[in-house]
Amino acid sequence: SLGVVFYELLTGRLPFTGANVLSLAYATSMTTPPPISSIRPGVPWEIEQCVESCLQTDLRQRFSSITKVAMAIAPFGPKRGP
Repeated sequence: SLGVVFYELLTGRLPFTGANVLSLAYATSMTTPPPISSIRPGVPWEIEQCVESCLQTDLRQRFSSITKVAMAIAPFGPKRGP
């Protein structure tokens, strides 16, 4: 999942862990990872919200397309153009 990759890039940790596949599956469906800001203060709130949305277990609460994810993080990327 993109949310897992984002989370790990920002914190250096996986959002969910488990001793085996079953416990990992339980963690991803029944727990909420620690907020990014509790691990790495200073990450913009909007980025944290984007990652949290990507990690939602309820698909209705996730972004509906990669385009929407890109639009949410675009303001934090490099500026282009003259």
